[in-house]
Amino acid sequence: MNGFTRWMMCHPHLAKWLLGFPSILIVTTAVHITFYSLALTVVVALLFTFVIFALIDGCYLNAANKATKLLNDTCDYEPLFAVTEEIVRFAKPSPNKQVMQINYALCYILKGDAATAKQIMSNINIDKFAGALYSHKLIYYNNLAEIEDLLGNREAADLYFDKLYKMYRDLKPGKQKDAFAGTINSALAAHLYRKGDYAAALEIMDKVKPGHICSSVQNAFLNARILISLGENARAREALKFTIANGGKLYVVNEAKKMLAEI
Repeated sequence: MNGFTRWMMCHPHLAKWLLGFPSILIVTTAVHITFYSLALTVVVALLFTFVIFALIDGCYLNAANKATKLLNDTCDYEPLFAVTEEIVRFAKPSPNKQVMQINYALCYILKGDAATAKQIMSNINIDKFAGALYSHKLIYYNNLAEIEDLLGNREAADLYFDKLYKMYRDLKPGKQKDAFAGTINSALAAHLYRKGDYAAALEIMDKVKPGHICSSVQNAFLNARILISLGENARAREALKFTIANGGKLYVVNEAKKMLAEI
């Protein structure tokens, strides 16, 4: 990510004033001089304004999408960390900044730093923030459940899971619900694991369809923990080896190595 892109990401409103309005003025003036039509000038001004503002607003989204794809494909959270850190530190409050804060916390979760992730999430009140999408709320509560689980706060993790699960059940059948099915099933399996219902947790995990490599690694690690609790060490070893081989920079790789050495 170059410095110009970083600057536009962190100062979108200033970028619109300094880059957008002069460009709009030049283009509309040229149109007016060429065609001498007020109506055409107004139409071009509106269209060009929309295009310029969309490009500036989409600058950080494009950078975040590229970083997210890299995370999903290679388990490398550092590019997403760099993008979201810039937004969280400098950008003004907005729904998009809120999403970046959630992703910023996710990077710390993947790093294994649950305490910092919890601190970041404490600055977000998604239920009272106008413009928050339902999908963002699902990710928000899933993050909180994972954080409390990592910190060993089982009751708090289960409270957040209960809210997440209720919100998911309230979703009408469709593409959005289908898209979150894997995430919800993994969260449900983790919930059952915390409750000590290992057989039910394994049954849920068997229903989780393969996704991108990052989610597959996290699911394999959870599966290994469940299998060890059931005494199925041979299957657990395979899941741990998959985690180690494909987990990249995720904290679960080191955890998997420790667990593999003990069984």
